[in-house]
Amino acid sequence: MADVLSYSSTGGWQQQAVAAIGTVVAEAAGGLAIVGGEVGFDATVGGKGIVETAGVLDINLPGRGAKVAITTAGAGVLTAAGIVGGLIMRTGPGGAYDDTTDTAVAIIALLDNPAIGDSFEFTIVNGVAFAGTMLAGVGVTLAGVTANAASKVRRYHCQMTAAATVTITGIGEMVA
Repeated sequence: MADVLSYSSTGGWQQQAVAAIGTVVAEAAGGLAIVGGEVGFDATVGGKGIVETAGVLDINLPGRGAKVAITTAGAGVLTAAGIVGGLIMRTGPGGAYDDTTDTAVAIIALLDNPAIGDSFEFTIVNGVAFAGTMLAGVGVTLAGVTANAASKVRRYHCQMTAAATVTITGIGEMVA
């Protein structure tokens, strides 16, 4: 048996004996395979990190998903799906417009194992020739520059600050 170091759930490193897991071989298409054995993952920290489910590795992190298109002609809602998903494509208005974020509760509900302090970034592409102003939904606090200039792309940082609150901060503008 081989010994490995692992970090215990109570804190600190511990030495563990590990049974032989098989033979590690190179795959023809690249990567490595374990032949005659298996590798498993016991737990993650707060449900975040690399997890294995039915032989498939997954990474549980907030801020990943498909783009969301918002095409409302006037004021719209910046949906929780778009915010957590990471990309909102905004089109539709024929003049300056205001978009209100979804509620903090709706945003938090879409996070994987949410915990106070969790944060992620998302992007809004303003495909409109007019400025858009972000307004805060219930439980949402806005900080920094959250208005999106005409035909620009802006990055935002979203952080869970309490059980039912998030802060969204404008962190930068890019050319669309």
